[in-house]
Order: sequence, then structure tokens, then C-alpha cells
Amino acid sequence: MQVNLFTLQNVKALVLTVVLELLVLALFREKNLIIYLALIIVNCVTNLTMNFLLSLYFEYYAILLTICEIAVVFIESAVYLIFYKNFLRSIRFAFCANLVSWLASYIIIFL
Repeated sequence: MQVNLFTLQNVKALVLTVVLELLVLALFREKNLIIYLALIIVNCVTNLTMNFLLSLYFEYYAILLTICEIAVVFIESAVYLIFYKNFLRSIRFAFCANLVSWLASYIIIFL
């Protein structure tokens, strides 16, 4: 079985995720442009990796999505911790940003 990481669906998911999470970052009134760049980079890695795993193990989609989303929150919060130097702020932002993008994808997929 060949899995293409750069399908149109995966690219759309990545773009939607990045746009929504950038908006959440703006709502957090972030002024440091380096954090915006970090968000784009970390999302390229985590989103494409997650979608790749989901396409490989589609029969376990629901449980794997849950595990991946939890892992992504921790990975992204670790990256943001480098800039924020505040664990609660980092985890709060990563959780809120990923919740917004997950809810949007859920609405698009299931409604």
C-alpha cells in the first residue's frame, strides 16, 4: 500500500489548521513574529505526520486521532515553552489552538 503524504486533502487540512491556529495566536495577542513562524513550522511537522499515520491505520482512526491530538498538544506546547518560558501559557495556547482546529475539522468532516 502506497500512502502519499501530500494529497490535496492533507494539504487542505494543514492549511486550515495553520490558518486557524494563527488566528488563535492572534487572539492571544501575541506580538512576537518568531512564535508565528514556529507555529507554522511545528504544524507542518505534526499535522502531516498525524495525517500520514491516520491514513496508514485508518481502521483505528478514532482512537489514533485521539492519541495523536494529545501528543500534538504536548509536542507543540514544548515548542512554545521555548519562547514563552511559562508552562501554563504554553499548554493553554497549544490546547486552545488544537481544540479550535480539531473542532473545525470535525465540523467539516461530519456535518
